[in-house]
Amino acid sequence: MREYFFVLILLLLLLINLYVVIKLSHHIPILKKNRILKWGLLFYGFSYLLGVYFVEHFNKNFVGDFLTFSGGIYLAFLNYMFLTFILIDIFYIIKKIFRLSNIVNDKVVYKIGIIFSILIVVVSFINTMFFNVKNYKIYTDKNINNKRIVFISDIHLANDSIPVYWEKVVDKINSLNPDYILIGGDIIDRDAEIIDKNKFQKIFLKMKARDGVYAILGNHEYYGDLDKNIDYIKKCNILLLKDSIVEKDKFLIIGREDRHNRNRKNLKELIDDKQDEKFKIVLDHAPTYFNESLNNKVDLQLSGHTHNGQFFPWNLITNYIYEVSSGKITKEKSTLIVSSGIGGWGPKIRNFSTPQIILIEIKQKKNK
Repeated sequence: MREYFFVLILLLLLLINLYVVIKLSHHIPILKKNRILKWGLLFYGFSYLLGVYFVEHFNKNFVGDFLTFSGGIYLAFLNYMFLTFILIDIFYIIKKIFRLSNIVNDKVVYKIGIIFSILIVVVSFINTMFFNVKNYKIYTDKNINNKRIVFISDIHLANDSIPVYWEKVVDKINSLNPDYILIGGDIIDRDAEIIDKNKFQKIFLKMKARDGVYAILGNHEYYGDLDKNIDYIKKCNILLLKDSIVEKDKFLIIGREDRHNRNRKNLKELIDDKQDEKFKIVLDHAPTYFNESLNNKVDLQLSGHTHNGQFFPWNLITNYIYEVSSGKITKEKSTLIVSSGIGGWGPKIRNFSTPQIILIEIKQKKNK
């Protein structure tokens, strides 16, 4: 079944790339005259996948790094060129049906579309290098001490991750003076063996929280060597919670296995009904199972996975699929907070979605 799905994706990618290259060759003279460039662009539509193959089979190497980065950027360009050309073509079909007169020269419209697509990709790439801090305050009736929790998700360490960016992230996290640092999965994009392990380990060992740094697995840790990914996370002094609980100062941190693990436990199996006086925080990579947290009287669920679509038009899809693609929702006395992610997967671009560090201040309600 997976093989058929992969073949379907390749076919779809080929058709989109073919459509875009044909359109570009009509409006860029050098492409119209040069067949080698046309074939080169057709090939580059698959360069990201080829780069992933090189990285997986030959570990960290320049060819793999170059192809995954540039190929990802080209996929983003394909995304916007395809959407732009489709919209322009629809407009001209409508114009022809209703015999509307030309307002702007046809060639100029297509060239503006090409420039616009390039600008979107450039700006969206720059956007990946700037994160923001989103602050939430949660008030509870439970007899607890106030806590500051920093939550991040979807780090996606890969062969083309930029150390300077992650140094800034860690410095900012530490400056928020957290009691807990919680990480919602997808720390490793695919395989820890293909990243600069020593460099990133030194960076993440600098993360400091009074009550500890805890994480869960996401779906991406399962795409590589799971045991080695887990071992690397532990070497970064991050306590991994796999269907397990940490209790400190009337706080329960409940880390769930990712849904990729078919043996993952139900939440009811993890939570003792007698612990209702404690503040329960569930870490679950995907926000799909909030109702389960609601039914088990969880105070706070923290999730990621969605990236809030990462870039248009996928934002629309995640907003349709998930009740919350990014942000906060409260039902009864249970709150769900979904992070748009601090890293990214695939093309290194973001728009309508910014990398995010979440600061959650949990406070006891004052008696009136």
